[in-house]
Amino acid sequence: MSEPTSFSLLRRSNGFWYVLYESDGRVRWKSTHTRLKQDALKSLSHLRDLLKPKVPVILLSKFTEDFLLYAHTAYSAKTVSLYRSSLGNLTAFVGNLPLTSLTPKHLDTYKADRLRRVSPASVNIELRGLKAAMNVAVRWQLLEQNPFRGSPLVRVPDRTPSYFSKEDLQALLALIKENWLKELIVFAVLTGMRRGELTNLRWGDVDLTRKVVLVRSSPTFKTKPGKQRVVPLSDVAFHLSSKSARRVSDYVFTLNGDKMPGTWATRKLKNYVYEAKLKDDRLHFHSLRRYAELGIIGTHSRVG
Repeated sequence: MSEPTSFSLLRRSNGFWYVLYESDGRVRWKSTHTRLKQDALKSLSHLRDLLKPKVPVILLSKFTEDFLLYAHTAYSAKTVSLYRSSLGNLTAFVGNLPLTSLTPKHLDTYKADRLRRVSPASVNIELRGLKAAMNVAVRWQLLEQNPFRGSPLVRVPDRTPSYFSKEDLQALLALIKENWLKELIVFAVLTGMRRGELTNLRWGDVDLTRKVVLVRSSPTFKTKPGKQRVVPLSDVAFHLSSKSARRVSDYVFTLNGDKMPGTWATRKLKNYVYEAKLKDDRLHFHSLRRYAELGIIGTHSRVG
């Protein structure tokens, strides 16, 4: 709706004063909610606020339901799960309030409560998710402004990122019995690809002629940055991906011929980390990506 170009006051038969104004070529009116002319005149100085459309009242649970439907079309399954958890935890803590009733204090007290239960890093993941969800509520015109916008994140103590040393990786590979897991780990180290990118990698995205892999989203998987990229294959990675005998599925990495569950690979790797009694028990699948970034394995390394 365009800005009103002219306006006047009119008292209707119900006794209330109304503001008449012209907008988009039409004459419209808006109640001042008063029977006193002097109060009606005062309202003219706040005409913009008076004409502002009312924000619909929607409960936090209803917004969560609608937001998650939207999130499935825009984010990865993992991200949707994080949104579901964060919004669910917030609702359980503050109650099923109208969205317009949320205040910065709600988030600050929620943050303090969550810090007693999970790590600061986990709390920050939730806070970012809640802020992003409220931004969507603003875009949907369910909120005039994001109530969580100015809330600071939790201070996270500096910690050295966990990564596998060359000795750690050799000890781990020597211990692993399953060839599928060993090949998945080596491929992750050589390419720097994320776990979800590996378990969702299809043969159609592997170009053995050019020795590259196309990492991209699919209807069932979305890359973390949301953009596709090309990953070159080293000699060892090319050797692993060129085994035609492994083409029992559309997916490159499989378990018993089926798509490999990412959580299964993570759990098995973590069990072997404990079994190997490595010094850093924080090591996990993403630590392999940091190993690749350090360039510890060269492009012509061999395994086994």
